[in-house]
Order: sequence, then C-alpha cells, then structure tokens
Amino acid sequence: MDKKEFIAFNNRFNRFILAFDQLKKINIKVVLTNPLL
Repeated sequence: MDKKEFIAFNNRFNRFILAFDQLKKINIKVVLTNPLL
C-alpha cells in the first residue's frame, strides 16, 4: 500500500469513526429522553 492509498483509506476510516460517534450521541439522547425505557 503506497502513501496515497494509505491516506485515502485513513480518510475513509476517520469519516466512519466520526459518523459512528454521532450515532452514539444521538442514541444516548434518545435513551435519555425516552420515558418508556
């Protein structure tokens, strides 16, 4: 894997991590505001 490929992979990976983090925050808010849980 050369440097360009590595950077492209890294960018995709970072975006995935950020999206996952956003999802977790949204889920936590839903749990906290849902009186049924």
